[in-house]
Amino acid sequence: LSREFGIHEIELRRSLDLTEKRTHQKTIKPYIVLGDREILKFAICFPEYIKEMEKLGVAEYLKNDSAKILWNKLTKYSCEEILYQLEDSERSFYIESLFFKEKEEDTEKLWKEIKDFLEKKQRERLIKQVKQCLVEAQIKKDQDKIKFYLTQINNLCKK
Repeated sequence: LSREFGIHEIELRRSLDLTEKRTHQKTIKPYIVLGDREILKFAICFPEYIKEMEKLGVAEYLKNDSAKILWNKLTKYSCEEILYQLEDSERSFYIESLFFKEKEEDTEKLWKEIKDFLEKKQRERLIKQVKQCLVEAQIKKDQDKIKFYLTQINNLCKK
């Protein structure tokens, strides 16, 4: 297994040992929020998508600080370097993610789901910004801007 994942056997054993200890604890504090986990697992398993995920603003939509820290490391370090940069809990999550790597034919489907999610979040953020502009235009009673912002919101909602 260690050769298949390109890591040292000692690192693999230590990570698996940490995972086993965590599952036997009475109170398990989740490391990363569920939505964050899916995004990070995809990035770990398919690092070739990280740049595109960055362009879609992944960092803005991660809910958990731990997830944001791990994301920053994923964008900063190569696959060969990253294991040496991770904390124990991050390393465990990283290795666990590799074990659940999806089948090759499912990659595009997973990417589409993540991309759709990120695009939806971008659209929601943009609608919120345009609504704020609309309120300001209404306060100023600027009919041209009001009409413009209403059109923008309408167009964004159609997508």
